[in-house]
Amino acid sequence: MEEPFDATEMEAEARADFSAFKLYLNLAEGFPDFVRDFGTKWEEWQRTISAAPDVLTALGPKIIPLVVYKLALDCDDARAVRLYTALQKDPDLIVDTSSANPKSPGKEILAKNFHRNRDVRNAIADWDEHCQRLLDYGANIVAHIMVEYKKKGGPLFWYELLHKIMWGHQTDLETISFPMQYAMWLEWFEKKNHGQAPHYRRKESSGGVCGCE
Repeated sequence: MEEPFDATEMEAEARADFSAFKLYLNLAEGFPDFVRDFGTKWEEWQRTISAAPDVLTALGPKIIPLVVYKLALDCDDARAVRLYTALQKDPDLIVDTSSANPKSPGKEILAKNFHRNRDVRNAIADWDEHCQRLLDYGANIVAHIMVEYKKKGGPLFWYELLHKIMWGHQTDLETISFPMQYAMWLEWFEKKNHGQAPHYRRKESSGGVCGCE
């Protein structure tokens, strides 16, 4: 006897697939070298019978959306499930891949990542709205910001916020090269392993930034 058709389940699976496709296309458009590098390593792996190779797992969780995309193409792709399992450390996104689990691991991965993608989009939208709300208050909140700046310090966000409130634009300081910072992180994102992200050592004596490794 055939199982009854479940339109709700089909719609949920379609939404999960669409979410994976959309994130992949955004990455492919914005970071073609990153996607191409993954694709090359993935194809090399397909020609072997080995477990998930170090050359892929070393890239870390940044490639998880690309692996999820593979499952959107074929939710029964056992290699994609294997690589996802090797990469995923978030307990909320880990799936049971044992034979005791009656659910399809691939479909479960797609469903979990659909919800995570939605949560991230909402969090980013909330952050954008939060920043804009602060800017909309204008110079009336300079004193409030200074209190927080003194208490929390650290991030560039505070003086950039103050400058934009007062002058309508960011600082574009030459003492800190923002384009260079972006270039370093972009190079890591597209070409390097997870553990090779830009790392600033701190001077133990002064607590200041010493340099980038």
